[in-house]
Amino acid sequence: QMVTVGYTNTRILVSLEKTANTGFSIEYEMNDCGKVGTMPITIKYKAPAEETTETNKLKITNGQGELLNEVTLTANVTKTMQKIVSSLETSLKGKTFKTTDILTGFTVGTVPDRELGIEDFTYTFNPEGIISRTGNTLTFEKSGENVTMTISQAGDDVYAADALVLDNITVQKVTPTLNIPDQTLSYLGTLSNALLQNSCSATTTLHGLENQPVEGTFTWTDGEKVIESGVGEYSYGVTFTPANTDMY
Repeated sequence: QMVTVGYTNTRILVSLEKTANTGFSIEYEMNDCGKVGTMPITIKYKAPAEETTETNKLKITNGQGELLNEVTLTANVTKTMQKIVSSLETSLKGKTFKTTDILTGFTVGTVPDRELGIEDFTYTFNPEGIISRTGNTLTFEKSGENVTMTISQAGDDVYAADALVLDNITVQKVTPTLNIPDQTLSYLGTLSNALLQNSCSATTTLHGLENQPVEGTFTWTDGEKVIESGVGEYSYGVTFTPANTDMY
């Protein structure tokens, strides 16, 4: 805000009635001293941490301390609203993923554009431990339903805080690919679990990397036993139990 003050002498003092704990400040410049004219006064207000209404008085006195004019200033201060926007609104919210998935290259910003970076926002996950974030990459690590990711920005003296809630996210377990080769046994051979551990394997595509091993144990479904039948082909069930049951 700018006001003008007429002056007829070379000494004009502009001051605020309240100078402590106030957001008001004034700037003025007097030109052509000694002449009749006008003097522009710029009134500024710096917003506090909270919304407020503040009043102050602008006083104009001459060299003898006589009050020439007095103006009441009122500031109704509200923070500028911001809205957090992210590409995750379409790629994450309400979607279903696997525990071996990865989501890269997401963006986060605000309206109006504040030119903030990824790390200028706060990211929280509920429940914790299902999704993790590094930079603009999300990694899915455990199964879970109704997972929520919240992106928030605290704001500052100018902008109000805001939060973007991305909910209804589902992360499902993955079934590994099992490689169980045929076994050749001699007559009266033993179907031992050690035989499976030495010859079978489990793999998956983990966070973009193909054919990654999945730790776990292979066992005969009906337990270890001695083959008592004659020469021929026989079928027996094999069970794989993953070490990480949160993912597989």
